Amino acid sequence: MSYCKPRILPPVVHPTRYCEDHRYSKTIVPHIHPQHIKKVDHHKYDHVHYYPHSYSS
Repeated sequence: MSYCKPRILPPVVHPTRYCEDHRYSKTIVPHIHPQHIKKVDHHKYDHVHYYPHSYSS
């Protein structure tokens, strides 16, 4: 029985596969919006006009 040496092919090299690992950090940026309320009082006058009249004959 004769034995033949197996034929070895060159390796097949595939392109490198890249994976991403995302890491996040949190930064707080405070925004300050100052407000001021001024109280202003108003007084309203209602002017009511009367026109009394009489009748004579």
